[in-house]
Amino acid sequence: MEAIQEQGQMAPGQPETYLDHPLFRQAQQNAQKGEWQAGLDKMEKLMQAYPLEADLRALRQEMQLRARIDQDERRDIAQARKQRVRDLLMRMIIVAGLAVLALAVVRSYSAIFQEQIAVTRAKLEYQVREVEMAVKFRDAQDFLNAGRADTALALITEVAALDPNYPGLAELKAQAQRLQTLDVWYAEAMSLIEQGDTPKALAVLREIEREEPYYRDVKLQISNLESLTQLSAILAQADSAYEAGDWETAIAAYEELYLYHPDYQSVYVEERLFASYVKAAEARLRASDSLEAILAAEEYYRKSLALRPQDAETKAQQAQVRAMVEERLFLGYIQAAQAALAAEPDSLQALRLADQYFTEALKLRPNDAEIGLQRELAHRFIEAQEYFNQGNWTAVIDTLEFVYRQDKGYARGTARQSLYEAYVARGDGAMAIGDFDGALSDYRRAAVIAEEDPSSKLRLYEVQLKVAEAMGVLGEYQNAVLLYASAISMVDLQARAQDHSAAMATALADAERYASQGDYKAAFRSYREAVSWGTETFEIVEYTVVSGDYLSSLAIKFGSTVSLIAEANNLDDPNLIITGQVLLIPILP
Repeated sequence: MEAIQEQGQMAPGQPETYLDHPLFRQAQQNAQKGEWQAGLDKMEKLMQAYPLEADLRALRQEMQLRARIDQDERRDIAQARKQRVRDLLMRMIIVAGLAVLALAVVRSYSAIFQEQIAVTRAKLEYQVREVEMAVKFRDAQDFLNAGRADTALALITEVAALDPNYPGLAELKAQAQRLQTLDVWYAEAMSLIEQGDTPKALAVLREIEREEPYYRDVKLQISNLESLTQLSAILAQADSAYEAGDWETAIAAYEELYLYHPDYQSVYVEERLFASYVKAAEARLRASDSLEAILAAEEYYRKSLALRPQDAETKAQQAQVRAMVEERLFLGYIQAAQAALAAEPDSLQALRLADQYFTEALKLRPNDAEIGLQRELAHRFIEAQEYFNQGNWTAVIDTLEFVYRQDKGYARGTARQSLYEAYVARGDGAMAIGDFDGALSDYRRAAVIAEEDPSSKLRLYEVQLKVAEAMGVLGEYQNAVLLYASAISMVDLQARAQDHSAAMATALADAERYASQGDYKAAFRSYREAVSWGTETFEIVEYTVVSGDYLSSLAIKFGSTVSLIAEANNLDDPNLIITGQVLLIPILP
C-alpha cells in the first residue's frame, strides 16, 4: 500500500474493490498490449493493497502464465531464427564452395559442366526459397500464438506469394483472420465502453466469448459490465421513483447503491439520497401530524445529516422536528397514562402501565412537577400493593399516607381502602402481642380514614368495634360502650338481631341494661359478645374473581372490608385469590 501511495497512483481514499482501482485498469491495458512485466508489477502492488482477493490472485497467476508462455515462444522464435540463419549460412557456404568448385570445374572441363551448374543453382535457389517460406510460416505461427494477427497475416501473405499451396498455409490464414476479427470486435467493445454504451459493448463481448471463451480478458470485462448493468438498473429505478415523488422507494434504491457500491456514481447518488431524505421528511409532516409521522420525519432528517453533517438548513429542520417529537411524545405518554387510569383506575395492571408512561414523559420533561407527582402517586401505590401482599403493614402505611394526603380518592378509593386495611391489620397484630396502646392508635387512624368516606358504613362499623375493644382492654369501659352503641345504631344491628339471632338480641339487651345501671365493664362484655354474632346478619354476595382483582379493590367495590371477605371465605392468605374463584362477600343489607 505504501508503495502505491508513494507512486501517487492511488487517490487519498482507497476504493473498496480492486476492480475500481486505477492500477487494475492500467494492468489490463498492459495485458492487452502484451506488456506482461509492467502488468505484473501493477498486479503485485494491487495484491499488497488487497491481499485477501482470491480473484485478483487468480488474475495475477494467469498473467504470469501468459508472460511465461510469451517468453518461451519468443525464445523459441529466437532460437529458430538463429538455427535458420546458421542453416542459411551453411547453405551459402556450400553454395559458395560449390560455386568455387563449379568455377574450377568449368575452368577445367569448360562447357561439360555448365549444364550441371545451372541445375545445381536452380536446386539451391529452390532450397533457399523453401527455407525462407518455412521461416516465415513458423514466424507467422509464433505471432499468431502471441495474439498479433496483423503481423501473422502479413507473413502469411508473403508465403502465399512464393507458394499459394504451401502446406498448412490456408488453415493458418483462417486462424489469423478469425483472430483479427476478434481483435476488431474487442476494439469495438472497448470503444463502446468508453462511449458509455454498456448494452452494446456487453453484446459484442458475449459474441467474442462464444467464439473464443479465453480470448484476452473477455470474461472479466463481461463480469464488470454485467455488474455495471445491474447498478444502472437500480439507479434507473431510484431516479424513476424520485421523479414520481415515491421517496421511500427512491431512498431504498439509492441506499443500496450508496452503502454497497460506494464507488458507483458516488457524488450523484449521495446528492439524490440526501434530497430524498429531506423530501421524505417533508412529505411525512405534510401528510400527518401523528407521532408516528413525526418520528419518521425526524429519522429521515437524522439520516440526511449523517450524509452532510454541516448542512445548516437541515439542522434547523431537524431541531424543529425534534421539538415536535418531544411535544407529541410527552402528550402521547400523558394521554396514554390518563386513558389507562380512566378505564381501570383501581387496576394494578393499569397503574403499572400508567407508571411506565409517566416515567417516559418525565424523561422528556424532568422538571414537570404535576407529571412528577402523578408518576410518584402511581409508583407508590403499586409499591404499597406489593408491601400489602407481603404483609408489611408499616411499609404500606408509610407509602400510602403520601398518596392519601395528595389524593384521598386515588385509584377510585382503593388507596384509601388499602391504607385503612393496613392500619387495621397492624392494629390486629399489636393486639395479638399485647401492645394495646399501639393497636388503639392504629385503629383510631383507621377510624378517621373510614369517617372521611361516609359511603362505607361497614368499614366504619368494623373499625369502631375494634377501637371499642381496644379501649375496653385498656380499661376505658365507658368510652368503649359508647362506641359499641354508636356502631350498632349506625348499622341498625339491634333490629336485625330480632330476626336472625335470639342470643345476639339477648346480649344487646343485657348490654343496654348494664350501661343504664352504670356497669360499663359488664356492658362492654355483653356488647363484645353480641357483636361476635353480628356478621350473621349481613347479606352475602357471590362474586367470581377475574384477572386483575385483589381484595382491596373488591372491598371498595362492594363496600365491604378485606378482613370480612377473608373471614367469610376462610382465606388463610387474603392476598391469594385466583381467577375463576367464587368469593362470598359480606355487605350491609
